[in-house]
Amino acid sequence: MRCRRRRPMHYKSDEEAKTDFIEELPEILDEVSKRYGSEARLFFEDEHRMGQQPIQYKCWSLPEETTQQINIGYKWLWDYAFVEPNTGENHHYLMPHLNKISFKATLDLFVKEANISKDRPVLLVVDGATAHNIHSEDQPEGLELFTLPPYSPDLQPVERIWKLVNQSISNRCNPDWEVMVERISEQCKWMMNEGKDMVRRLTSFHWLPTV
Repeated sequence: MRCRRRRPMHYKSDEEAKTDFIEELPEILDEVSKRYGSEARLFFEDEHRMGQQPIQYKCWSLPEETTQQINIGYKWLWDYAFVEPNTGENHHYLMPHLNKISFKATLDLFVKEANISKDRPVLLVVDGATAHNIHSEDQPEGLELFTLPPYSPDLQPVERIWKLVNQSISNRCNPDWEVMVERISEQCKWMMNEGKDMVRRLTSFHWLPTV
């Protein structure tokens, strides 16, 4: 036992649907592998909104440091993150909006940078957001989408990396928009290169199928 704050659960969350998803995921992954004749990789995708509203966490400080300078604004930036929990491979794309156009644009970039094809297929798990509803003819070859049950962020491994992304701008004053974007970009670059092992440790849930 340990003392911790429990994450609130939406009243519409369906535990049976979550259990079914966990049981079906290995089967869906096998089906994709058989369809393409090559072992499919498993990625998860999610989006995170950041902006000029300050992000503050508890931190150590000197007794005289009781206040902190902030710069409040109302402009937003979205991080579209694609993560492979088994390896820690992650791809980040910063966009000004969350919509179908931005999702399709990031999807095309992800397919290119992750070398996805019919010879290297990927099963991509996304939530049920409207932005993720793309036509089958617009779906890149070698990429298959699978949807999480409604109201189930606890099944989304990518949720675990947002605090890591926030570290680039939390508890500090971002003097202007360009500085904030640059700090987030540098953090994402670090996660994609040196931080893969940390991402793997955060996202490799025990129930995920091993690829």
